Amino acid sequence: MVQGAHRLTPKRLARTYRFAATVFSIHPAEPIDWADLASSAGYFDQAHFGHEFQAEERPWAE
Repeated sequence: MVQGAHRLTPKRLARTYRFAATVFSIHPAEPIDWADLASSAGYFDQAHFGHEFQAEERPWAE
C-alpha cells in the first residue's frame, strides 16, 4: 500500500511526480512561458499549476 506511515495517497504521489517533472523541465537560462509550461505538463490551465505549486510549497497544510 502506498499510504503507509507517511499517509501518502496514490493521488498525492502522482501530483508530486507531475509537479517535479514540470519543475525539472524548466530551463533556467530561458524565459518561461507559464501557460505553455502548464499546458504541456497536463495541467488544465495556469491557475491549476499555480495551485499545485502552492500545495507543494507547503505540503503540511493539506
